[in-house]
Amino acid sequence: MKYAQGQVIHDGNQDLYKLLKVSTISTYLGIPHHIHAEGVRGTGKTTLFRGVGKNLPKIIRIKDCVYNCHPLKPHCPQHKDLNREEVAKLETEWIQMPFMEISHGAKLGTVLGSIDLKKITDQNQPLAGILPGVIPRAHRGIIFIDEINRLADTSPELTDVLLDVMGTKPGKVQIEETGLTKVELQVNLGVWAASNPDEDPGSLQNIRKQLSDRFDFSTNVFRPAEPKVVQKILAGQSNPKTVEDDLNRILKNFSHCRTKESESETEGLVDFPQELSELLAKIYIDYSIESMRAIKAIRFGAIFHALMNKEINYDNNSSQAGLLNTGAYADSVDIDDILQIAEHTLKHRVSDETKKSIIQELENYKYRKEQPQVSNSNYDNHDQSHSKQDFNKKSTMRSQQFISNLVSRIKRSLQKPTKEKVKTTGDRGKSLMELAQEDKDSKELIKEGKREK
Repeated sequence: MKYAQGQVIHDGNQDLYKLLKVSTISTYLGIPHHIHAEGVRGTGKTTLFRGVGKNLPKIIRIKDCVYNCHPLKPHCPQHKDLNREEVAKLETEWIQMPFMEISHGAKLGTVLGSIDLKKITDQNQPLAGILPGVIPRAHRGIIFIDEINRLADTSPELTDVLLDVMGTKPGKVQIEETGLTKVELQVNLGVWAASNPDEDPGSLQNIRKQLSDRFDFSTNVFRPAEPKVVQKILAGQSNPKTVEDDLNRILKNFSHCRTKESESETEGLVDFPQELSELLAKIYIDYSIESMRAIKAIRFGAIFHALMNKEINYDNNSSQAGLLNTGAYADSVDIDDILQIAEHTLKHRVSDETKKSIIQELENYKYRKEQPQVSNSNYDNHDQSHSKQDFNKKSTMRSQQFISNLVSRIKRSLQKPTKEKVKTTGDRGKSLMELAQEDKDSKELIKEGKREK
């Protein structure tokens, strides 16, 4: 396998590579997450997408089923009505997870599929005559769309199809022919897309904000910044760990894990602390985030990021049943998992200023958690104690100063002049009225001191 620019992982594309691994794991487990990468031409976006796409893991399906029906969850027109005994008699096979592409100039019939009128004999049962398009055949796999901003600008019908596919997990497609019953198919797949926002028609967010919001993650891709990386690209060299080896190392942990049917089933994969759930809910409210998808993407992205980086311990009974034990993981989601994902879920949904504020709040939370454990009540008591000490200190100083002045004035008032002192010094003694006034002043000072205390 040749390693072109996009498959040499460097600082400019490592975020995209991280998200591709998260999306691969989530799609493999049945809860796909969609990725949009933006960058100028020549930065290797498409090459990296295709490089990872060629190394997707294998999945099991009913043999020769073009819809890739899982033996435990058949969904296609041919197999969905079979009972367990009938499905058990069918042969199975392992195939590589589908990786298909849609160009911005694709036709609706090619993408969705059509109905073969030659096979239709009953107007009320057209399912047997379906010719599946790219999307139905990519079930349980990945669809890659290059220049998705151009598709959104020139193909509103295809854009609406993508909205249905990406709007829920699983999504759906509808195949219609005039005069025939509409056919609806369930699809569960990941959508990877690339675009250059500096070229016409501009960024996807400005062209079709609704479609932009459907992507769980968005990231920028930059050209390599180090000469040694460029040399590797020119020489066709790969990283020490190839894309294939990297994915196999991660996905081997999930060989016993059954496909999930909904996002709620991720709760048993890894523990998500209640405190972190409360933090995400608070962020959603405090920053008036418009789309709930942003918070959901942070939560589930953090779960799959944790799975990607944590060791797994299986309970024997659970693994034999194809299930993960609820308490199988030594670790749970932590704030670092959220920080690794949050920026990519917020990039296309909030302003840069809001995004920075949210990231800073998450960083502050991490900093507080790394400090010695002190409860909020202790912090409050600590602050109140300091305030009380400061007040008492100031009050004591004022009282001491008042008492000192009072004693001095009393001493002066008690030093009554005598005739001898008048004669020898020539000073005039204080009159009785003056002494009475000083005595009155002293009493007032004493009262003031009591009030001060």
